[in-house]
Amino acid sequence: MQALRTALTTIVTVICLGFVTMVGLLDYDGQTRRHFDPASPGVHTVYHDEGGVIEVYMNKYGKLRGEGKLLRIDGMCASACTYFLKTWPSERVCATENSRFGFHGTYLSGFDPKWTPIYHQEVAYPEWLNLLLAERFGFDGTKDVDQKKYPSGFLWLTRDDLRLQHCPA
Repeated sequence: MQALRTALTTIVTVICLGFVTMVGLLDYDGQTRRHFDPASPGVHTVYHDEGGVIEVYMNKYGKLRGEGKLLRIDGMCASACTYFLKTWPSERVCATENSRFGFHGTYLSGFDPKWTPIYHQEVAYPEWLNLLLAERFGFDGTKDVDQKKYPSGFLWLTRDDLRLQHCPA
């Protein structure tokens, strides 16, 4: 009886591991990972997004996160596009080697029709990102970027700077 139970347990384990590996949840070394296949309906790919009105991104990312989507960044993600860093669990985000991330002062367009940068807690960068921007650029996020020092108006970071998971291009 014990031999039969052991055999059945082994068979079930092999079948389950085969299924999990087949759907891409385990790497060759058995480590759990997310499957960021861009063709998968469970993956939302952001490609060359210059940002826009922050409230639109707050709603968009909130909806996608609520649907349980994985987020894949490929190319530029600037301004409001980077809002995911505040709200998205890091294990559900990856970035390709082509990705780069642009930051400037945080503000809500609805509060100032002239787009003058104003600090607002709702769109403030997470504390870890504020520390990184301060260390790297001397920037605290409460005012806009000095365009004399940074002509594009953005401070640029890579996926490695942000410690994002790597995913294929």
